[in-house]
Amino acid sequence: MLFWLLLFIGAIVGLAVLLGAGAYIAVRRSRPILNATLRVSGPSAEILIRRDAQGVPAITALNRADAAFGCGFLHAQERFFQMDVSRRIGAGELAELFGSKILPIDRMLRVHQFRKRARRALESLDQESLKLLRAYTAGVNSGLRSLAGKPFEYFLTFSKPRPWLEEDSLLTAYSLYILLQDGRGDQKYHLQTLYDALPKELADFLAVPGDEDWDAPLMGESIPCPKTPGPEIFSFRDLTPITREPRCEPVMKGMPNGSNCWVVSGERTAHGGAMLANDLHLGFSMPNTFFRASLQYGDANGTNRLTGFTLPGYPCMVTGSNEKVAWGFSNSAADWVDLIAVDADTETSTEVEEIHVKGGKTERLETQSTPFGPIIRTNAKGHKFAERWVAHCPGAVNLGLFDVEHARTVRDVLTAAAGCGIPGQNIHAADSAGDIGWTIAGRIPRRTRYSRLPTSPAEAGDWDGWLSAEEYPAIYNPVSGKLSTANARTVSGADLAKLGHGFYIHGARAHQIRDALDRMDKVSERDFLAMQLDDRAVFLGRWRDLLLSLLDDQRAELKRYVENWQGRAATDSVGYRAVRAFRYAVKDLVFSPAIEYVRKQDPDFDYDEIGDQWEAPLWRLACGGPAHLIPPGFFTWRECLLAAADAVIPYLTKGGKPMAESTWGESNRLKMRHAFSMVMPFLGRWLDMPPVPLNGDLNMPLSQIGMHGPVQRMIVAPGREKDGIGHLAGGQTPNPQSPYFGAGHDLWRRGEPAPFLPGEGRYELRLTPE
Repeated sequence: MLFWLLLFIGAIVGLAVLLGAGAYIAVRRSRPILNATLRVSGPSAEILIRRDAQGVPAITALNRADAAFGCGFLHAQERFFQMDVSRRIGAGELAELFGSKILPIDRMLRVHQFRKRARRALESLDQESLKLLRAYTAGVNSGLRSLAGKPFEYFLTFSKPRPWLEEDSLLTAYSLYILLQDGRGDQKYHLQTLYDALPKELADFLAVPGDEDWDAPLMGESIPCPKTPGPEIFSFRDLTPITREPRCEPVMKGMPNGSNCWVVSGERTAHGGAMLANDLHLGFSMPNTFFRASLQYGDANGTNRLTGFTLPGYPCMVTGSNEKVAWGFSNSAADWVDLIAVDADTETSTEVEEIHVKGGKTERLETQSTPFGPIIRTNAKGHKFAERWVAHCPGAVNLGLFDVEHARTVRDVLTAAAGCGIPGQNIHAADSAGDIGWTIAGRIPRRTRYSRLPTSPAEAGDWDGWLSAEEYPAIYNPVSGKLSTANARTVSGADLAKLGHGFYIHGARAHQIRDALDRMDKVSERDFLAMQLDDRAVFLGRWRDLLLSLLDDQRAELKRYVENWQGRAATDSVGYRAVRAFRYAVKDLVFSPAIEYVRKQDPDFDYDEIGDQWEAPLWRLACGGPAHLIPPGFFTWRECLLAAADAVIPYLTKGGKPMAESTWGESNRLKMRHAFSMVMPFLGRWLDMPPVPLNGDLNMPLSQIGMHGPVQRMIVAPGREKDGIGHLAGGQTPNPQSPYFGAGHDLWRRGEPAPFLPGEGRYELRLTPE
């Protein structure tokens, strides 16, 4: 018996060793090629690729098509599995790679039929775009074939990569729509549930689309909070009190929105040139969403140089500088979806989609469509909703960013932005002449009618093509010499009717950036970096004062930490974490009874889906709301607020932990992980970045919490790129056998300046045409 047990254990150990050795070999064989001369099919002339110590490439080519080939070659060598996942997200084809467990996601995504749409979009591209896309695709497939072994992720999934298609780059663009926009109409759906369950006056109060204390639009005024509804409208006294402890942390169901972008004119900088700062905020992951690169190529007009951040799978430079103009983005968060309640008279058609499942049977999925768009969801009463989404319209994806790449002035960027087939973004631009500007990049539909709520088919407004560039909201060289956005509402009035009331992020972050720019003059690149790293808790200051007004000697320890909170989202601050927890506890006590009342009508109701402006009604109530809106179970507002304060103490001392150890950094730790380490945690030590404490929080410029934050930073004045700053969280490559795995990550984490341009070449790769 012992013999057989030892033999079994030996077999298991041997198998583990073999698997480990196989994984090691797979990772090593899939390393990108660094120093070589390769003969490849596709480019018109030799392409030289020099990488610096951080793996940032400088690609030198004869023309833009050859530069696209070189960029595609590198994307495949460094990030092909990431590209594969992006196209599969766009197409709803994840189960083919990951199996039946991922089928619910494929079913949800396949309704949009984006692969079919990508093929149609491919047919409508102009010849120059097609030429560049074909060159990029050829480069991707050449880079994939040149690897000594398939990317190591395919070893872990027991699968193999399939070649890249031209349509796959457009699917990558569609995947951004899924990531950045409300592709299921969640906001309008949950707003309708709120208005169905509550009197209009109360629903208006709870769903206010702005905050007059914090709004910071580029144009127009703040939105005042509606009048507090009286007792004759609704009384919270009649609701059921919550019996559990109030929640001191938000329930994170998705990634919060981030991204900051601002520009100042030449009159406001130390060197006299206009300057741009951009930090794009997405989910932290290994690898990073973006890939740094510098492209240099010649044409009839001389030499062009593009430097910035590319998106693996997509051939254009996403954000960057061409030495004449620099441009950057923040998500516009506007309303890009109409939701239509389907009735018995609505014309419908059915199509069948086949979903291939790894290791399982192919599933046949029936999708229903209406003249407005696909039927996207059904509510608790069985009512169906169709969706009209910008992403479904012809022209939603293209390679219009190539026109931005070739811009020479801010005005060129503002004109080109309207033709970009990308999810609607705030685009900021600064040029070498000292000019600045802002507009929306991406197509804006011409709506004949707009509504915050779902509409009936009879009330649904038509979408009559796209707005022209001249009709876009835009600002050029404002008197203030500055422009800034942070995913909050940017416009009012007629322009707001064009963009709609989307899921605008609360204005506190935009407000803090705007005020910081107001105080600064003759700024430098390092001044802008300090702004990107700003973790001052300006927004929570009044909540700290409110909490202190409640704390007495019986709560002396908590009071001491709150008094010494530092006024920052600092990793060593207990007081900051306490103030933050207090605010969320108040929110839970005040709103949960009403939320549960609405959920009796629709159990799926989610108050957080209706918008990010709940601070406005919450603060009004916390500062002495009327008696009929006191949460049930309390006699006074002070009693309610004290209950929230008292909930903070057990939250900070959970499990017998001393309050002194409950710092913000103990809660807010970096979670920058590879997808496979989430499933196989033992891989984390090789594939992930260390889970270090993080400064910053929501509602401040340094907006980073755990799994979400600034995945890149860029600060550049066109023509002065040598003084620019560039950061990429996690570094260029996910391959742990690469010599620059994780290179640059520590500079990003510590917020130390890193060069925008690639450094001295350490590795040299030549691609010679056959």
